[in-house]
This record gives sequence, C-alpha cells and structure tokens, in this order.
Amino acid sequence: MPHGGNEDRADLVGAEPMRVKPGVWVSATKSRRGKLTAEQRAALVELGMDWAGPVALPQAAPDSF
Repeated sequence: MPHGGNEDRADLVGAEPMRVKPGVWVSATKSRRGKLTAEQRAALVELGMDWAGPVALPQAAPDSF
C-alpha cells in the first residue's frame, strides 16, 4: 500500500466498515488495548502486533518509612 493510503476496516466490535488510514487504526487500537478481550488481543498478537500482549498493570510503590 502506498504511503498515506486508506483501507476499509471493520471496528473490532463488528461495527460497519469505515475508511481509515492504517496508522490511525493501529494507534487507536493500541490506545484502547486495555479494553480489548483476551481473544481480540490474541488475534492481534498472531498478526505480529506484540504490543497487544498482556496488559501490564501499574504496581504500587512500596511503603517507605
């Protein structure tokens, strides 16, 4: 696909397809990865999107006195 191309993409939840730039879709999906189901993240990992793996939860800082 040439730089700046558009693709018809269906939303991950099955909505009507819409025309978006692939980079925009990846960015939006990546920013919402915490809301994706395990199956959706697994499918993205299978496609080579390593960032879709398990979501790391921030850990609380240890108490210091």
